[in-house]
Amino acid sequence: KKEAEGTNPATPATVDFGNTKVVAPNLETSITYRANSAEDADAKTVKLQKGLNFVSGDGTTATAEAAKAGITIAADKDGKVVFGLNEATRNAIDNAADKNLSNLSDAGTNKVKELAKTAAQESVKVASGNNVIVKAETKGDVTTYTVNGRDTTVKAADNGSISVTGGELNTKGEREYIVDLTADAKAELGKISNLNTRLGSAEGKITTLQSDMMNAKADIEVLKGNTATKDLDNISDKGKEVITGLIDVKGENGVTVTSAPDTKSKVKTFTVKIGDSATFGKGDKAVAIDGTTGTVTVGDKDKTNTAITPEGVTVTTKNADGTDKSKVEIKDGTISGLTNTDWDPTKVATAEDAKKDPTSAIAKERGKAATQGQIKDVVDKIVNGRGFEGDDNKKVSVALGDTLGIKGGATGSLTENNIGVVSTEAKDGKPATMTVKLAKDVNMKDGSTSYDNYVPEIKTNPDGSKEIVKNADGSVKYQTGKDGKPIHITTTVNAGGVTIAPNQGSGIPTVSLTADGLDNGGNQIHNVAAGTANTDAATVGQVRAAAHALNNRVNEAGAHAAALAAMNPLSYDPLKKSQVMAGVGSYKGNKALALGVAHYANEDTLFNVGVAVGDGSNMVNAGVTYRFGGEDSAVPERYKGGPISSVYVMQDEVSALKAENAEMKAQMKMLMERIEMLAAK
Repeated sequence: KKEAEGTNPATPATVDFGNTKVVAPNLETSITYRANSAEDADAKTVKLQKGLNFVSGDGTTATAEAAKAGITIAADKDGKVVFGLNEATRNAIDNAADKNLSNLSDAGTNKVKELAKTAAQESVKVASGNNVIVKAETKGDVTTYTVNGRDTTVKAADNGSISVTGGELNTKGEREYIVDLTADAKAELGKISNLNTRLGSAEGKITTLQSDMMNAKADIEVLKGNTATKDLDNISDKGKEVITGLIDVKGENGVTVTSAPDTKSKVKTFTVKIGDSATFGKGDKAVAIDGTTGTVTVGDKDKTNTAITPEGVTVTTKNADGTDKSKVEIKDGTISGLTNTDWDPTKVATAEDAKKDPTSAIAKERGKAATQGQIKDVVDKIVNGRGFEGDDNKKVSVALGDTLGIKGGATGSLTENNIGVVSTEAKDGKPATMTVKLAKDVNMKDGSTSYDNYVPEIKTNPDGSKEIVKNADGSVKYQTGKDGKPIHITTTVNAGGVTIAPNQGSGIPTVSLTADGLDNGGNQIHNVAAGTANTDAATVGQVRAAAHALNNRVNEAGAHAAALAAMNPLSYDPLKKSQVMAGVGSYKGNKALALGVAHYANEDTLFNVGVAVGDGSNMVNAGVTYRFGGEDSAVPERYKGGPISSVYVMQDEVSALKAENAEMKAQMKMLMERIEMLAAK
């Protein structure tokens, strides 16, 4: 092939196959190749530029994907064609006995010779197989078997691109095979250029493969004589020693293992003994047995654990720092070290409650063992009796069988259903209580309630606060009556009402509240809240506020009324029946402005409306005025419209009279003229 120069294009490459020459104009074209009749899907491709590469196998069956029988040719990637051994041959080599058996000592060699001599053909049988010739030669006590390969059938894959041609045997009994492309393959390669160099290298590699196979055959001959049978019935003592040397048994955790080999049978015997101490498991699950002390320890010895000794059982709970948190011992029939020394009956369920909810915390407390201290506490409570405590926090103990007296102090008539007793269960360390309470609604029936007390003297401080006056000795100073004695007030509540009666001679009147009302004894009532409902009593402040508000409303009404009164309509004018009015009014500082309209329906009927605005609310008025009286017959019909209407009527009559007078003057003038005319004649 000639490369391109300047404007001259490159010439196509030419491949010379002897009788055939192939011109390949494009080296980027790919060629498809297969091995061992592979399917189209398993075919490989390579560019003509790269070409095919024939190499020998690397000694593993995986090198050639389809190498299954004999010497197999497999197609790899990038144009590589691999020649490899079949799987059976490769396994025979790989699975041969360990080479240590070939390095026999003198004693081993003698033993093999002895076995070979005594067993002869019954122990070792070497026979020719397919494509193999075995030749035996005995010298002395040693029989040498020579294994040579004979004609081996080498066949190319059906429908493949490679042909194999067998040659003649050489002087060594070896047959050379010629591997070449088929005519079809050459025709396909006729389109490829520049492959002569690559294909030429294949011959050297195939020759190398042939040499490798000869070396493999020599190795097989060596291994054949040194290979043990599959059931190892011909293994030597040295081989047995090698095998037994691979087996070892070790003891741990108190277990001791010793071995003693048999010099004759070469069998190794192991003796297993358990020591006096052993530990099973790890951490919290560990179980340690000490046969020297007779102790069994469950759990980590440095943490919470249980130890069983000939003296008893010890359960130890450890803190985080390793110190003992608790240690419970069972020894000589006695349990000691329990931590539940305190006993709170409120935290232990009753049998009935535990049956209802057996998984509750207080139900589980019933399963704990009681200590002697707890039992003593219970006994002490029984012996000491019941304790009672009043509001003064003084505890009174009453032994069982003794009487507890509960007294109220009343000796007269008593009422019923006015006092209740409320019980509270023991909780959170607090004892159960029974509280006596007065009924919310007390019914005294025909009885009465009295309260006696002295009235302290009260002084008002500059800041308005009040306090009780004290005597020099610190005692309360009481108010005194006219008789100079402290005022003593007796308040009595009975069916008739409430009576507050000072002692006689104090000069203070008695106050009573009965069904007839309140008799306050002429006293003022102070600190009364302002009334809100219609039936509530009004305070002085509310009355004053109402009077002040009413006074303001009156003043505002006065100003509005004055403004409305300032508006006066004019007299009736039949030509101007409507008119607008305005007025201003003032009363006690309040001012108002009024505006109004008046309209005459006729001379006897007037309509008016007005509004006044100013301080407070607005004021509106409306009115109608009608005029009547006298006899209509006394007034001519034409003057019954009213005085103003009569004026207009009279104006019309005067105008008519003037016109009539003028007409009469004209007639008189005409008559005079005619008279003068007659007189002239």
